[in-house]
Amino acid sequence: MTKDYKDEIEEILNKAGELNEANKPSKNSESFYQKLNKILFSKEWKIAPGYIISLGVVLILTFIILRNIESIFIPIIGWLGLTLVVFGYSIIFVKPSKTKKTWRGREIDYEKNNWIVNIFKRFKN
Repeated sequence: MTKDYKDEIEEILNKAGELNEANKPSKNSESFYQKLNKILFSKEWKIAPGYIISLGVVLILTFIILRNIESIFIPIIGWLGLTLVVFGYSIIFVKPSKTKKTWRGREIDYEKNNWIVNIFKRFKN
């Protein structure tokens, strides 16, 4: 294997973090508060439909439990829960925009050819 390939493999492994595992601190060394801060303040918050539906169900259950209390906020909690459940289910059916796959800066094109095109390709060769 040439040196270029070895260097490229080492670069990929370094980016993946497999070569420098000895330099990483152990996962158990983080305190509870550090983990909590990482969860709450990371920029990778993703709003998943399951979370929205779960929050809606919790609000509906809260409404059911507290519905005998006379307050203007209790019906709002129920309607908000119902709205979140419907919104969460609607998110499931929305398709994300297609992202183009690339490899080494070039777009990968997966053309699905029909059987006639495949036959013509065989005769061409």
